[in-house]
Amino acid sequence: MIMIKNGDKMERGTVRARLRFDFKGLSRPARIFFGFRKPQEVAAENREKQIVALRNVPIQGIAIEKLDGEGEIYTITDPTTGEDVAFAPVELLVQADSIEDLIRFALREEFRKIDILEPKEMFLSHYDAEKMLYQVGEEMRHSRLLNYRWEGKSKWEG
Repeated sequence: MIMIKNGDKMERGTVRARLRFDFKGLSRPARIFFGFRKPQEVAAENREKQIVALRNVPIQGIAIEKLDGEGEIYTITDPTTGEDVAFAPVELLVQADSIEDLIRFALREEFRKIDILEPKEMFLSHYDAEKMLYQVGEEMRHSRLLNYRWEGKSKWEG
């Protein structure tokens, strides 16, 4: 819980925030027929998988109030490869027990934006700042470990 100033006294409260994620889609070969799947199709598929996960997997300290996956898919050209890359946006309205609970969202590759809706002002003690920085470190270590396992040991050994 966070501390919120209410007049002259401090009270415990929660954080309400709107988060935006843009799920990426690159063109790739179709499974059965010749040709490639459009990046927009891949982005839409990635978005649907993530929406299902967000709806069905509980996240400690987070209550999802609203999930909107109806945003229009947009495409940009990657300046380094020249390939089209599509992005499918998703917006979440969440209630979090603490700022630390929002960190796991902010460190995701798909994260684009956060709007803190409530409270308008927060008190962050040195202990809260330490907890938040510790959580950032833990999430970064977890992310590196997952990348290490995904990419294989040989990349890191030599």
